[in-house]
Amino acid sequence: MFELQEYRCPHCRWTFRRALTDGEDHTCQNCRRRYHVLLDEETGQAGLVACDTAHVPEPLGLPKGSIRALVAIDMAVTCLLMILLGRDVPNSLLALLLTIVGYYFGFRVKVEAEASRIYDASGLTRRPLHLPPGVVRFVLIGGFVVGALVLAARGRLGEVKYLEFYVLMAGLTCGHLFGRVMASSRGTPGYTLINHAKGAIMLGVGAVLAVFFISGLSADWPGWIVMVLCAAVSFYFGSRT
Repeated sequence: MFELQEYRCPHCRWTFRRALTDGEDHTCQNCRRRYHVLLDEETGQAGLVACDTAHVPEPLGLPKGSIRALVAIDMAVTCLLMILLGRDVPNSLLALLLTIVGYYFGFRVKVEAEASRIYDASGLTRRPLHLPPGVVRFVLIGGFVVGALVLAARGRLGEVKYLEFYVLMAGLTCGHLFGRVMASSRGTPGYTLINHAKGAIMLGVGAVLAVFFISGLSADWPGWIVMVLCAAVSFYFGSRT
């Protein structure tokens, strides 16, 4: 056993400070994930091996990431078809594609890093800019909030390009927070039911958006309807990160 050190849960990033023992089982106090501890007796570095305490079926029984991939392809093909047909691509679709691209080239890095069931708990203590956990995200979100307040004060927040951006950003952020909250119930029947329901609803939303955009019906419907549907897609991507 080594002296007290600071580690972070690979799943929820919860910081804990304690002395780990080689071979013990550790349970995260925040997300309740269980890990088997591998401790290097020479360096004191610790690795965590995820313990599969419960099998959690993927949404609709499809391979992990399938629904996200289907919706992403659906939206990308829709955009391409509209360009080929000489249609004007709506700002909401372009903004949604930016969200999806941002997920695959940003948040997905974390997902790929967790593809292995063995994690270096000691290495997780390295933080961006040597700042406390969450500071960078807090600054970014705070900046967006300040920007929204300034735009509102100037009477410009209602402009479509700004409103769509903030609605989609809110969907992505709320989805991410929702996923963090639901993580504590992982493995329960309720968690599985919600997972399947989200997947089914999202495939339906993606299909409706595709029909709206390609057929031109989106031009005849109130803008807020399309905006809400796009925010729902953004929410789903956020909840699965």
